[in-house]
Amino acid sequence: MPPISYFVEFWRTLVEYPEIILWDRLFDEGKHQVLAEVNTAVKAVRKNLQVGFHIEHYLLNYANEASLGDLPGAGLSPDYLARETTQVKKGCQWPDLMGN
Repeated sequence: MPPISYFVEFWRTLVEYPEIILWDRLFDEGKHQVLAEVNTAVKAVRKNLQVGFHIEHYLLNYANEASLGDLPGAGLSPDYLARETTQVKKGCQWPDLMGN
């Protein structure tokens, strides 16, 4: 018999622990509410300011990358990719899926 796929195992986990999906939804709704409130507050100060999670995330964490205006043409550096990949790997809590 072939081994089950990662997706099937993941789906079984979600079925067994539905609170995972509920927490994810609660987190997502809360994040969107906060971002909407931030957007409203920023636009009240100056309507032409850019605001949003991607802008805030970029400004807080990627000071060594191309300027925001040049980013579409320049792309993100290999250092960015390495840093973010490392963070994702550290966040994985399923060692059997990562081959560890």
